[in-house]
Amino acid sequence: MELKTRKEIVFFVKYEELDAFINHHYPNLQSKFEFIADEEMNNDSCKDIYVDGQVDAYEKKKLLAGDTMGMTRAFLDDACRKELIKPGIYIIEVSW
Repeated sequence: MELKTRKEIVFFVKYEELDAFINHHYPNLQSKFEFIADEEMNNDSCKDIYVDGQVDAYEKKKLLAGDTMGMTRAFLDDACRKELIKPGIYIIEVSW
C-alpha cells in the first residue's frame, strides 16, 4: 500500500515580517495590525493560512474600512489578488 500525499507550495513567514508587510501595504488601517493580537497567538506557535487571492464582499468592505480584527487571511488574500504575494500555504511563525 502506498501512502497518498500531495505536494503544496508553502511559505514560512515570521510574524514581525507579516506585521510590517501589512502595515506598509495597508496604510489606511484604523489601528496598527498585530498578528499575535489578531489571531490570539502564543509564543512558540504557528498558524497556517491557505491563500488563493479570493476576497468576499464582506472582507472587501472591512478592508476598505481599515478594520484589522480577524482579518489576517483577508489581508493575505487581498495581497495575493494584487499580486504582492504568491498563492499557497503561508505558515506564520510566532516566537519571541
